[in-house]
Amino acid sequence: MQSRTPQLQGRLNDQLARLRNKEGVGDDIDVLRVFDVIAWIHKGRQGGSRRAELSGGARREA
Repeated sequence: MQSRTPQLQGRLNDQLARLRNKEGVGDDIDVLRVFDVIAWIHKGRQGGSRRAELSGGARREA
């Protein structure tokens, strides 16, 4: 039985390329960067902060 991973990776790559083109981003921007920005925006909408995660929780006030 063959793995479906290459097929799924191809479909994900194609979808990210379509999103990149739809938003007018140039082909010089890699689809991995497109995915990175989507993940960053999604995380921000959830109210999460990478800085808070790295510091071990909620931000401390001075």
